[in-house]
Amino acid sequence: MNILQLNKKTLLLLCALAFLALLFLLIGFLQLRETGSPQQDNSLTTPIPTPLITKRDLVTATIDPAPETILLSGEKQTFVITFSQPQNRQLLSPVLTVKDVTNDDDPQSLPIKSLFDNTTTLRITSPSPTQPNSIYLLTIVNTQTHAIIFEASYTSSPPIPTPVAKNNTALSQFLPYTTTTYSLEYDKNSNLYVFHFLYNAGSSDDVQTQFEKAQAAAKVFITSKNIDLDSLVIQWKRY
Repeated sequence: MNILQLNKKTLLLLCALAFLALLFLLIGFLQLRETGSPQQDNSLTTPIPTPLITKRDLVTATIDPAPETILLSGEKQTFVITFSQPQNRQLLSPVLTVKDVTNDDDPQSLPIKSLFDNTTTLRITSPSPTQPNSIYLLTIVNTQTHAIIFEASYTSSPPIPTPVAKNNTALSQFLPYTTTTYSLEYDKNSNLYVFHFLYNAGSSDDVQTQFEKAQAAAKVFITSKNIDLDSLVIQWKRY
């Protein structure tokens, strides 16, 4: 009788353990459904974007300005594409992107205005000034075949320096001027005088002494032209 009761207790214990095991499995299954499969940690990886359009079916065409031209930063740009064959303007979609080479940002699409002068000439204008230190890519996509039929790339110039607001230009008529120790010139675009020190390796004076003597000589030259030094903005370049 005791053995029978023991077997019943053991059976009940095994059933309880089995029930708990099934319960834990069910809870784990439900949690997995809610959270989905484990996510890979991509915090240290950089995803490589896949271009939407990789097919190319290039047509014969020319563009002004020519590809690889350096675009002047700060200026608005117009591109004129001339196709060798008439094109259906309804099927052409121009895209202009810009990539700043000074950072790792992805290329950005720019707003543009496009106009067909006729069936072979497409004029594209960017209302935004050209960004400095950037790569521009202009592509023409056929919306029916989803293929690039024309593309051209450009780079842009560094930022244009802001001209000095006020400078006495009277000295500029005597420049450029060069001696054995310095040269002096006038940069019209920047409205700035630029002094260049010329180092003499054979001199017994050190670099600092040579620079100070050259700078003093330049000031003597300027005042000899009856020009007030305080009226000039000069960039003193040591190297």
